[in-house]
Amino acid sequence: MSTNLTTSRLQEARDCDRELIEALAANMEKFVRVGVLLDRMRGGLYDELGFKSFEAYVKDRFDMGRTQAYRLIDAAQIRLKLPDLPEPECPPVGDTDKDSAPLAWNERQMRELGRLKSPTKARAVAERVVKEVKEKTARGEKVKLGSVVRKHVDEALGTDRKPPKPEEPTFAQVVHRWCEEVKGMAAVIEETDLERFSKDEKGLCKDFAAAVARLAKAWEVTGPATRQAGER
Repeated sequence: MSTNLTTSRLQEARDCDRELIEALAANMEKFVRVGVLLDRMRGGLYDELGFKSFEAYVKDRFDMGRTQAYRLIDAAQIRLKLPDLPEPECPPVGDTDKDSAPLAWNERQMRELGRLKSPTKARAVAERVVKEVKEKTARGEKVKLGSVVRKHVDEALGTDRKPPKPEEPTFAQVVHRWCEEVKGMAAVIEETDLERFSKDEKGLCKDFAAAVARLAKAWEVTGPATRQAGER
């Protein structure tokens, strides 16, 4: 009796192993099947195939790390609790446009939903995703499922992905930048033949002198004479 049970268990392990190979060799859109089979193998079937651990099994058989294997298992478990996406209308015969292909959940979207840390919340958000997909499809709009999922997960978590507005610099910071710029201008002016320049560019020199005078006038409130008058 025990021999028959052992043989049955071994055959189950072999079948699971074979199905895993077939599923992984196919398109990874079948992530649910892969995750379910990995979960079955994790239950101890790997031992029947001579492996000491589940991690050793997936590494040897598929060169898959522990993190990836468990991620696929988690993704499959989340997907099994979600509603199905709406069936698309039949495309015209011969239509090979990838945008007309049926929408399908994928492992990346399960990772997004996994951020909610709750199967109940994941299902609730998925239902809102399905509702929006139906509405967009009814209006004839193209649907980017990944963007829709990310938007609803962010809303559920209160996450704002918009980059924060840069802080306005303080006036002191602005003045500091001006100081460096003025020092640079002074260095250039000191190395320039201003006598010759003034003959060639009289109008420009006049405008620059007027701008400097205006700056000095605006800044004189900070000068020593003003401070002394204020102290008196």
